[in-house]
Amino acid sequence: MYRSVITSLPVPGSATVQTKSVATYNSFGVPTEIDTYAFGSGAPPTAPTRKTVITYASLGKITAFRQTVTTKDASNNPLSQINYNDDETTPTAAPTGTAQLVGVSGSRGNLTSVQKCTAFASGSCSNLSTIATMTYDTAGQVQTAKDAALNQTSFDYTDNYFTDNGSNPPQPYTPAHPTDAFPKTVTLPMIGAATFGYYIYSGLGATLSWALTTYATSGLQTDTYLGITDTTPSATAPVAATTRSPWTASAAPFTVILSMTPKLKLP
Repeated sequence: MYRSVITSLPVPGSATVQTKSVATYNSFGVPTEIDTYAFGSGAPPTAPTRKTVITYASLGKITAFRQTVTTKDASNNPLSQINYNDDETTPTAAPTGTAQLVGVSGSRGNLTSVQKCTAFASGSCSNLSTIATMTYDTAGQVQTAKDAALNQTSFDYTDNYFTDNGSNPPQPYTPAHPTDAFPKTVTLPMIGAATFGYYIYSGLGATLSWALTTYATSGLQTDTYLGITDTTPSATAPVAATTRSPWTASAAPFTVILSMTPKLKLP
């Protein structure tokens, strides 16, 4: 099963130029190859200039999750390849009593790592570099995410709900069962943790707070400022370096109360 799309453009001094894209599909209706053709006078060339070949992971009833995406040139030489890997790690347990959480047997389809091919040999990938890794809980919520440099972002989904009763700060609300629905705390590399609160029922943001980073209490920080380069500079660059004493942030987090109550718009 395939679909071919031809694009025609008028060109001065010639009738038309045409290009073509041909997509091939498997029995599940997802594309397995996409061929792209260059422009040709009156008709596209007979051979494509680029091919994108897609394979899919064997995950039981899950049939549309990509395993590899490989781009090739007109001679079938690979140019790039990305691998998507699922269910490589065991998920951590979601909070006990999480509403509507049921057990899963077999594949979950959690994307746990992404790899990029950095070298090819004899038409195949000879070296893979991991550019992202993720872990999950049993409800499918991302717990940690790392980039290629192993910088980690962590997520905590402890319920942190409020009622929109007009009070400031909003009134906290505890649901009958854990929801494991929205991230309460997101801890970023270097920056630190941000804490989010949500209005119950709507899920709109209610509060946002974060703890400022605490810096060292010894030594000096040196900043160098360069002058502006233009036809009439206001100062000679570079300006002499300046120093300032380090500072220590308050231990108390800074909190923002978000006003996000939806409003009805009448016709």
